[in-house]
Amino acid sequence: MVGRIVMGDDGRATGIEYLREGRWRFQRSRHVVVASYAIDTPRLLLMSSTQRFPDGLANRSGLVGKNLMVQLNQAVWDTIAEEVR
Repeated sequence: MVGRIVMGDDGRATGIEYLREGRWRFQRSRHVVVASYAIDTPRLLLMSSTQRFPDGLANRSGLVGKNLMVQLNQAVWDTIAEEVR
């Protein structure tokens, strides 16, 4: 699981850090996409603070992770041979 997004001096993402076998490792990346659902996206942004972004990435307003609303979806899918009305 990713622990934080690593930022370059120019303010752009250069990769990520993740924990494996008790050791933090760095994976360089040309592009970083944050798509971690309602809980882990704010966690990742807040954990990625730097001197340039002391309150976490994309958190200039201080609202990352606040006013959170999660939509749960419980669904069952099946294929039925006969028409159902």
